[in-house]
Amino acid sequence: IEGFVGINVARFYFPRFKIFDYQVFSKVPEWRLFNATGAFNREWCFSAKELAVMQENADAFGALYPEPMIPTLMPQVYANAFPAGEKTVYTIYNARSTAVEGDLLRMKSDDGEHFVDLLRAEEISVKRAKGHAVVPIQLPPRTAAIMARLPRVAQVKWNKNNVVVRLPEGSEGFTGKLVSERGDVLSEFEPKDGKNRVPIPRGEHSALMLRILKNGRLVDASVHGAPGS
Repeated sequence: IEGFVGINVARFYFPRFKIFDYQVFSKVPEWRLFNATGAFNREWCFSAKELAVMQENADAFGALYPEPMIPTLMPQVYANAFPAGEKTVYTIYNARSTAVEGDLLRMKSDDGEHFVDLLRAEEISVKRAKGHAVVPIQLPPRTAAIMARLPRVAQVKWNKNNVVVRLPEGSEGFTGKLVSERGDVLSEFEPKDGKNRVPIPRGEHSALMLRILKNGRLVDASVHGAPGS
């Protein structure tokens, strides 16, 4: 239906309960991603890339204060917010029958944080003014996205053959993943204080995302276009 999204009210008002959706003809699989519910049957389960993003952000999706249907700047494009400390994860759904491009969200934000499209491996360029950020979106029709607002924990420099990562002192217990645009984990490492150099596999031509995690949960991410581009 043009402009309609199936919001799972119980999932947001009873967040201690874990909701699993069956796929029925009146629904679309993208709604599960938008609601961040469980996928019960095998035919309509999350892809490996979607599942990894949800697992790495279980602190947000499992938190007790989700915010359904937050205000957006774009009619018929909807958003839910899942705050988790300094991080907030947003699920977005374009309920139109056409693609959208433009400003979606306006929120308080400072230069100490940034915005990343976790499924499409893209850094989102926001417009800042007077302590606020306006966040744009590009989204095909009837498609969901997962966006994260993240603190700038790591200093990252992308080179042709490697990526250099610097973490603040006292960053014990952090792990890192270099992930392709397809969702394949290309390498995993344990970053130390100071400089960490992570090689980029030869022949890798997709966009890359460097994910920094603590206790298995995402705390920061950096995105780079296709190597050599």
